[in-house]
Amino acid sequence: MRKHSKFITILLSALLAVCLVQTVFVQAFATENSATPDEPTGDLRPVSMEIVKAPESIVIDNDEIIDSTFWSNVVVHIVYNNGEEYDVNCDGADSEDGIVPPIAEIGGYQGRIYCYFSDESDESDESAEDSSPKICVTCSYDDFAYIEANCPIKRIDLRPVSMEVVKMPKTVTMFQGEISDSSFWDDVVVHIVYSDGREFDVNCDGFKSGNEIVPPIPEINGYKGYIGYYISNDSDDESDVESSDDNINYISLSYRYGDYDHGLDADNIVVTHSIPVEVKDDPRTIVKCEVTKLPDKVFTAPFSFGSPNEDSISRNIDGMEVTFYYANGEKGGTVTFNSSMLDMDAGPYCRYVKSDIDKYGNYLIIEVQDKGDYKFSVEYLLGNPNISAQILTAKSASNPNPSLNPVSTEDTPEKPSDNISSATSDVATKDNAGNNNTTNGTANNGVVATGDFATPAIIATVMILAAAVMFVLKRKHSF
Repeated sequence: MRKHSKFITILLSALLAVCLVQTVFVQAFATENSATPDEPTGDLRPVSMEIVKAPESIVIDNDEIIDSTFWSNVVVHIVYNNGEEYDVNCDGADSEDGIVPPIAEIGGYQGRIYCYFSDESDESDESAEDSSPKICVTCSYDDFAYIEANCPIKRIDLRPVSMEVVKMPKTVTMFQGEISDSSFWDDVVVHIVYSDGREFDVNCDGFKSGNEIVPPIPEINGYKGYIGYYISNDSDDESDVESSDDNINYISLSYRYGDYDHGLDADNIVVTHSIPVEVKDDPRTIVKCEVTKLPDKVFTAPFSFGSPNEDSISRNIDGMEVTFYYANGEKGGTVTFNSSMLDMDAGPYCRYVKSDIDKYGNYLIIEVQDKGDYKFSVEYLLGNPNISAQILTAKSASNPNPSLNPVSTEDTPEKPSDNISSATSDVATKDNAGNNNTTNGTANNGVVATGDFATPAIIATVMILAAAVMFVLKRKHSF
């Protein structure tokens, strides 16, 4: 019985030794042949790559992607022929050096991942159709292994898509067709939206020093942009209903970012917005004119077409006096017209001009027209539609002293307040502030965790054998 127990003890010890040797051998073999990202085997290579995450659109300016965070929102899924799979974020892959792939080296070649945007067709492919925008990702280990993935994407060219005046005074003070109230532009704000989604509120106080201001994005597609304005009686917006009020003008702001000389269509380079404002006259503005002295000539025959010039009142106005009045109710002065001021002769009517009639640089333009029966009209072309034309009777042999309509005190405008500045208020704006777009979290470079499932089993087997040996030895001691 003792010999039998001794034999069993020897047998179990030998079995335990074999198991331990096998464990060491298997573990060493597994360590030597397991593929890791830093130590690949010779035949290892990527077999597939797919773009699994990407933005729906891409904004391009001058053939460049303007969003510096774009590639951080692109993720590719790479599968290697050893079964390992990785999700790789492409942040930085658009740089000259690209980024390192999950398995850095294969067969002695250093790997690189590159990303780029393309809207060009493959010239080597004769069957290729028109180009379509797409983003491309390549993973290569020199000429040893190369793989590519791409996906279509919507291209958006950077441009302003809308501009709206969101704040402007209801009235504007003007002198000779120009805004004379220096504080007016302090209260004008436009809201500009660009095709990449950026929005800006721009204060227009820069117009006080010039006719143009720099937009929030100073340059687009290689062209310097500018915002300008002009004033007219008509609106540029087709949706606007034109006003019949002579006191209403339209201030139109335009945003230009191109150049007609470079073949760009007008609709693509200009966005405009018009807004009506009530015009108030500057105190220096001439708002009323009246003939206060008739021409000196005494006419002997009424005007008729084909008659000699001596019968034309419009050509014989020497000595006629026009008195003018300012918006503040003051009398400005009197201008005496003569034939040397003739600017245009159009048959039955003639135009006369007199410049610098006062210290403000005002001018008078009148149009005199024969009406027949010794009557003639005088129309005042000052850009102020409220100054009415006059119909008068010239001197004649039968009526050497026709009456003049006296200057009416009721028609004389009241003197306005000395304070002609428009109301101002604080305007909180951001002129050229551009905020980088923030992005949500993106997938990080993936790491595959590999486990050795044989090791736990071997350890369990060894522990069972050891327990068996202890059991036998215990029984031997009991015998």
